Amino acid sequence: MSRSVLQRGLLAGGVHHLHSTRRTARDLIRLLDDCVARGVTPLGDALGSGVPQAWQHYAADDGQATRPGGWFFYYHSHGRGARGEHGHFHVFVRLPRGRARSAPDFVHLVGIGVDARGLPVRLFTTNRWVTGEAWRSAPAMGRKFAQIVAAQPAAAAPLERWLHDLLVLFAPQIRLLLARRDQRVAARGGEGVLDDRHVYVLSCCRVSLTDQVAAIDAASP
Repeated sequence: MSRSVLQRGLLAGGVHHLHSTRRTARDLIRLLDDCVARGVTPLGDALGSGVPQAWQHYAADDGQATRPGGWFFYYHSHGRGARGEHGHFHVFVRLPRGRARSAPDFVHLVGIGVDARGLPVRLFTTNRWVTGEAWRSAPAMGRKFAQIVAAQPAAAAPLERWLHDLLVLFAPQIRLLLARRDQRVAARGGEGVLDDRHVYVLSCCRVSLTDQVAAIDAASP
């Protein structure tokens, strides 16, 4: 995402929203400072004390419980990830359970690739078959995402707060990735691509927490 597009995304919600995003940035930095003081990393809260195994799902304090705003998550790695990536958090939106009890009740919102410390290096969206999700359009996902961003995470759950803060800070990129996800599906002929086992990732971008906080500060009046 170019600097100008990022600036527009940060300003899209108005000054009040930008101020709220800046407060979230400060909260995330305090969380990171607390991790340093305790001699841990944000990723350590997800993995626990054991040796991490590729493909195993990790989440401290039952990450797959539905959080305020209707989201849940898990962490895993593939053994060999993208450049500089230890593994990634998959963040999902929980859907109301419909009459068809066998239908998926979740949608993949975004993947957050992180380094060995848990700092974000990549954001991406996946094809439907990858997680076995239900499918919702980018506008529908945008409305769900707004509910997540507006909700307050549990104060006593550092990992939940960390992930929620990342979702707030990188909201412009996430919204753009959802739109590009749908554009790629349309360009490949529509729903048929959703089960194409050759297509894993539908949209992706590199990110930097340092650069993102600097952009938020620069955009703030």
